Amino acid sequence: MRCTGKGAPPIGTRFTEVEDVGVEVGDSLARVVMQLAMERQSSTMAGMPCQCTCGSPVTTSESEPRVMTTRRGEIGWNEPSGHCSPCRRAFFPQAQALGLRPDETQSPGVLWKMIRAAVRCGSYREASQELEESAELCIQPKTLERAVRRLGGERVDQRDAEVEAWKQLPLPVQQRGCPEGKVAPTVAVVQFDCGRMLIRDRKAKCNAAKNVAAKSVSLENVAEQVAETLAEQEADREALAEAEEKGASETIPGDKNTVENPSRSRYWRDDKVGVLLTMHSEEHESDPCPDIPVTFLDRQRTPKLVQELGHSSGGAREAAQQPATTDTAATGTHRPGAPEPLVKSVVASRACSAVFGAILAAAAWCRGFAGARARHSLRMEPQ
Repeated sequence: MRCTGKGAPPIGTRFTEVEDVGVEVGDSLARVVMQLAMERQSSTMAGMPCQCTCGSPVTTSESEPRVMTTRRGEIGWNEPSGHCSPCRRAFFPQAQALGLRPDETQSPGVLWKMIRAAVRCGSYREASQELEESAELCIQPKTLERAVRRLGGERVDQRDAEVEAWKQLPLPVQQRGCPEGKVAPTVAVVQFDCGRMLIRDRKAKCNAAKNVAAKSVSLENVAEQVAETLAEQEADREALAEAEEKGASETIPGDKNTVENPSRSRYWRDDKVGVLLTMHSEEHESDPCPDIPVTFLDRQRTPKLVQELGHSSGGAREAAQQPATTDTAATGTHRPGAPEPLVKSVVASRACSAVFGAILAAAAWCRGFAGARARHSLRMEPQ
């Protein structure tokens, strides 16, 4: 795009062209600023005595090139490095000061976008395409997978450490104590539920595909493979039909406290989800809502609510099919005296019941729920 006259673009220039030039100039300026800042910091730390993570003194006498992918593109600079004799490894003081791993190639902002896209998309390939289209970041699917597995493993280790620390606390502290520096909420609510989901063994499928590709291609092998595939699909349909017919209520697959059915353990998994709610509620000398809520006075909506509890009759089902009238629950009107939700967090796992119980209890204790004046625990019964 060329500018004519007093720097104005020529008549007929599309705004898309103007926007592309502006974004490119802004990105170039941002990269220059970041690269210049890193180079100046690197030159300041060169030859400076520092301390390794193990506590040993290290002198930076060399430099290593580092390339970092940022939200505005790639930048590169020479990073000071030294060698720690007790650890027998290279040490990068600048990376430690910046809060980066020695082998990190993405900035924290880019890493956050990568994890968010990988979690929301159905596959790493879709996440890679989403990043390229929406964030203009070229990240390979395998790079996304490594980042998700690494950060997920670190988060699981952090969670397990919190659970072990909670288990070491005395029982009175677990029941009524509060972490140091944490203010107990006025109202604490814990909700938990469990369900079942179907999964497929992708690893087994990939291994089978590799084994087939490694075999010599012949009509006999192709015929055998087709027969095996058809038989496997038929077994999957039979197992799914059997599970739907019996409701899969005999065992809880994935739970160490139960004995799994071999015909279903391959397909079904039990997921457990807990919700932690911090709420604010004012104390009243008298009931702020003495009358029956309008929700329960609706003759068309109340049978539907009862039906969801699993205690309805035929007449309730017929009444539930009629359109419900407008009430405070349907319109979202705030009920007088109802607690106000402040913070909500979710804990989910496919671990057994005993392990998940400890995880949920430790998460609640870290939120200061044990010291709350009002504590409520709700469990949604599976239908």
